[in-house]
Amino acid sequence: MPDVQDFIGPVDAVYTWVDSEDPEWRASYPEFDASIPAGNSHSSNRDLARYTSRDELKYSLRSLELNAPWIRKIYLVTAGQAPDWLDTTDTNLVLVDHSEIFDDPETSLPTFNSHAIETQLCNIQGLSEHFIYVNDDIFFGSPLSPNVFFTGQGHVKYSLANAHYSEASNPQLAVNLAAQKNSELLQAHYGRNSSLKFRHVAHPQRKRIHK
Repeated sequence: MPDVQDFIGPVDAVYTWVDSEDPEWRASYPEFDASIPAGNSHSSNRDLARYTSRDELKYSLRSLELNAPWIRKIYLVTAGQAPDWLDTTDTNLVLVDHSEIFDDPETSLPTFNSHAIETQLCNIQGLSEHFIYVNDDIFFGSPLSPNVFFTGQGHVKYSLANAHYSEASNPQLAVNLAAQKNSELLQAHYGRNSSLKFRHVAHPQRKRIHK
């Protein structure tokens, strides 16, 4: 029987994934890369290595199934792609195309910006109010309970790093620009500030707040 402090609501997991070896994706990438003004961002932000799949997703999914069996559904958000090894007949895993979640896919897609894709995750059809957002290089090394991510009342538990984005050696890196934007949004909507970056972990989310 769950304790009064346990979170017992449904929790989904959302992954974003891309394979730069896909011929259609690779053909459209140079146009995007050429459209970015020189000096607008750090060159590593557009390095093709950031889009390379080394099958990390396979092992992340296995570790999630082993150590967080309470996850209700897994949504895999891609640019119309799927790994060759993926069992797409599994009813607990749902493939989601970018075109299904962007408000205006005709003008927004294709996109190669992970931050842009992340802003649309709340539009996934059927997604539970509580979910965790996972990158494919996140691995779950031991059994976890929902309380790692949510309080008994369903509030989000977030994990902050020790570093301030303004103290980074290169503030133009995408992760530092995102941290600055996070801080601006918190100030604008909640009158609060977060001087620290978020850790690179699985992030609990509330769909209502995400939207």
